[in-house]
Amino acid sequence: MAEVEKKEAKSISSEGEAATKKTIKKRINRIRSKQGNSGYAKRQLRALLDGLEAARKGNLTVRLKKERDDIFGELADSYNQMIEMIGCLANEVSRVAIEVGTD
Repeated sequence: MAEVEKKEAKSISSEGEAATKKTIKKRINRIRSKQGNSGYAKRQLRALLDGLEAARKGNLTVRLKKERDDIFGELADSYNQMIEMIGCLANEVSRVAIEVGTD
């Protein structure tokens, strides 16, 4: 009877060990995916900062690429629309300045 109990205990221990390994693998994969997302977030924020710096220096040709349909995609769309509007406004101001200067 003691041998049967030992075998059962060993079997349960092995199953528990396998479950623990599986849980650890899941946690590691979750951490890796979060790190991957943080790399994505850093790239998106870097691109936004680079675009803003370019606009600050007068370069209105920089556009952001929308990679995903998430908050960073929304930021890219908003940034691109804002830069387009600023460009149109700058063109209109230049046109009016030329016109006023010639009349």
